[in-house]
Amino acid sequence: MSRGTVNHRLLVLGLLRMQDMHGYQIAEVIETHFGDSVHIKKPTMYDTLKKLAAEGLVDSQEEQEGNRPPRTVYSITEAGDQEFMRLLKESVTEYTPPHAFGDVGLMFMDVLSASEAVQLLSERRDAMKHSMEGHSEVDPHDGAMALAADRLAYHLRAEIEWLDDALARLETTTDGDSDE
Repeated sequence: MSRGTVNHRLLVLGLLRMQDMHGYQIAEVIETHFGDSVHIKKPTMYDTLKKLAAEGLVDSQEEQEGNRPPRTVYSITEAGDQEFMRLLKESVTEYTPPHAFGDVGLMFMDVLSASEAVQLLSERRDAMKHSMEGHSEVDPHDGAMALAADRLAYHLRAEIEWLDDALARLETTTDGDSDE
């Protein structure tokens, strides 16, 4: 099972451990409370729910309010709670090196002029600052959830600091750049 699949299962089971929810509600909680720190698309989340239900880790029940169409409400089973605990322990103890796909572009950046590299990295920095600002607008968390939010903010600050250093080094190179 891939790391992403494990994280999706852990996330959905963890949220259902907190309370029974319908799929849209789970997606809304993820979007509202976790921002950029959790990457799961709605179709993947629904697929995860279906697989968990097929495995007996969550129960589903149709619920209807008034004239609204029926919706499926999910709840965690005892087996799901045991699987959640297993995945939680695995996730907390395992170290997975980050895969920074943006590094591949950095490896070939020397084919660009220094001024173009500075411009592109500046745009990357602006996007990261925007992400960091958006992250700070996400609902504050208490307890262990604050650790995940703090970790993301820490990594963003470190990446921006690295970009500032890289830009300073590249900007000294632009002085002799013949493309300008």
